[in-house]
Amino acid sequence: MLEYAPLRNFAREVNAQLGSGRTDRVMTSAPEEQRSSIGTAWDTEDVAAYLKISTRHLGDIRTEDPTFPTPRMLGSLPRWHPKTVEDWLAAAEPAAPAKSEPKPRKRGVERVR
Repeated sequence: MLEYAPLRNFAREVNAQLGSGRTDRVMTSAPEEQRSSIGTAWDTEDVAAYLKISTRHLGDIRTEDPTFPTPRMLGSLPRWHPKTVEDWLAAAEPAAPAKSEPKPRKRGVERVR
Protein backbone atom coordinates (compact mmCIF):
# COMPACT_ATOMS: atom_id res chain seq x y z
CA MET A 1 0.00 0.00 0.00
CA LEU A 2 1.28 3.47 -0.85
CA GLU A 3 2.15 5.84 1.95
CA TYR A 4 0.79 9.37 1.50
CA ALA A 5 1.86 10.81 4.86
CA PRO A 6 4.49 13.21 3.40
CA LEU A 7 1.92 14.53 0.94
CA ARG A 8 -0.67 14.96 3.67
CA ASN A 9 1.87 16.76 5.87
CA PHE A 10 2.76 19.05 2.97
CA ALA A 11 -0.94 19.79 2.37
CA ARG A 12 -1.45 20.51 6.07
CA GLU A 13 1.52 22.89 6.05
CA VAL A 14 0.12 24.78 3.07
CA ASN A 15 -3.37 24.84 4.58
CA ALA A 16 -1.97 26.18 7.84
CA GLN A 17 -0.43 29.05 5.87
CA LEU A 18 -3.77 29.65 4.16
CA GLY A 19 -5.63 29.56 7.48
CA SER A 20 -7.94 26.68 6.61
CA GLY A 21 -8.18 23.15 7.98
CA ARG A 22 -9.65 21.83 4.74
CA THR A 23 -7.32 19.64 2.70
CA ASP A 24 -9.02 20.49 -0.59
CA ARG A 25 -7.95 24.12 -0.14
CA VAL A 26 -4.50 23.34 -1.62
CA MET A 27 -6.00 22.36 -4.96
CA THR A 28 -7.82 25.65 -5.50
CA SER A 29 -6.15 28.55 -7.18
CA ALA A 30 -5.44 31.48 -4.87
CA PRO A 31 -6.01 35.04 -6.06
CA GLU A 32 -2.87 36.80 -7.28
CA GLU A 33 -2.55 38.96 -4.15
CA GLN A 34 -2.66 35.87 -1.90
CA ARG A 35 -0.13 33.86 -3.92
CA SER A 36 2.84 35.86 -2.73
CA SER A 37 1.71 35.49 0.89
CA ILE A 38 1.49 31.67 0.73
CA GLY A 39 5.26 31.28 0.52
CA THR A 40 5.19 27.52 1.10
CA ALA A 41 4.32 26.00 -2.25
CA TRP A 42 4.90 27.52 -5.67
CA ASP A 43 3.07 26.31 -8.75
CA THR A 44 4.45 26.55 -12.30
CA GLU A 45 3.19 30.13 -12.68
CA ASP A 46 4.89 31.22 -9.45
CA VAL A 47 8.21 29.59 -10.37
CA ALA A 48 8.08 31.07 -13.89
CA ALA A 49 7.30 34.51 -12.47
CA TYR A 50 10.21 34.22 -10.00
CA LEU A 51 12.60 33.21 -12.79
CA LYS A 52 11.06 35.82 -15.14
CA ILE A 53 10.38 33.26 -17.86
CA SER A 54 7.26 31.83 -19.50
CA THR A 55 5.58 28.70 -18.19
CA ARG A 56 6.37 26.99 -21.49
CA HIS A 57 10.09 27.73 -21.06
CA LEU A 58 9.85 26.40 -17.50
CA GLY A 59 8.48 23.16 -18.93
CA ASP A 60 11.45 23.00 -21.31
CA ILE A 61 13.88 23.56 -18.44
CA ARG A 62 12.19 20.81 -16.40
CA THR A 63 12.68 18.28 -19.19
CA GLU A 64 16.14 19.36 -20.35
CA ASP A 65 17.97 20.31 -17.14
CA PRO A 66 18.58 17.36 -14.79
CA THR A 67 19.69 19.73 -12.01
CA PHE A 68 16.30 21.49 -11.84
CA PRO A 69 14.52 20.61 -8.58
CA THR A 70 11.93 17.85 -8.78
CA PRO A 71 8.52 19.11 -7.67
CA ARG A 72 6.22 17.52 -5.16
CA MET A 73 3.10 16.44 -6.98
CA LEU A 74 -0.30 17.20 -5.47
CA GLY A 75 -2.34 14.96 -7.69
CA SER A 76 -1.23 16.08 -11.14
CA LEU A 77 -0.18 19.55 -9.97
CA PRO A 78 3.54 20.20 -9.43
CA ARG A 79 4.53 22.28 -6.40
CA TRP A 80 7.99 23.50 -5.39
CA HIS A 81 9.25 24.82 -2.09
CA PRO A 82 10.59 28.34 -2.78
CA LYS A 83 13.91 27.57 -1.04
CA THR A 84 14.70 24.69 -3.43
CA VAL A 85 14.16 26.92 -6.47
CA GLU A 86 16.21 29.74 -4.93
CA ASP A 87 19.03 27.32 -4.04
CA TRP A 88 18.99 25.87 -7.57
CA LEU A 89 19.27 29.36 -9.05
CA ALA A 90 22.08 30.32 -6.66
CA ALA A 91 24.01 27.13 -7.48
CA ALA A 92 23.73 27.64 -11.23
CA GLU A 93 26.95 29.05 -12.58
CA PRO A 94 26.61 31.88 -15.07
CA ALA A 95 27.52 30.78 -18.55
CA ALA A 96 30.89 32.29 -19.39
CA PRO A 97 31.13 33.35 -23.00
CA ALA A 98 33.78 31.44 -24.88
CA LYS A 99 36.57 33.79 -25.85
CA SER A 100 38.10 33.05 -29.16
CA GLU A 101 40.51 35.00 -31.21
CA PRO A 102 38.91 36.91 -34.06
CA LYS A 103 39.62 35.57 -37.51
CA PRO A 104 42.09 37.65 -39.48
CA ARG A 105 40.39 39.74 -42.12
CA LYS A 106 41.03 38.75 -45.66
CA ARG A 107 42.07 41.44 -48.08
CA GLY A 108 41.74 41.88 -51.79
CA VAL A 109 40.97 38.80 -53.91
CA GLU A 110 41.25 36.48 -50.88
CA ARG A 111 38.07 38.04 -49.54
CA VAL A 112 35.79 36.60 -52.25
CA ARG A 113 37.20 33.08 -52.42
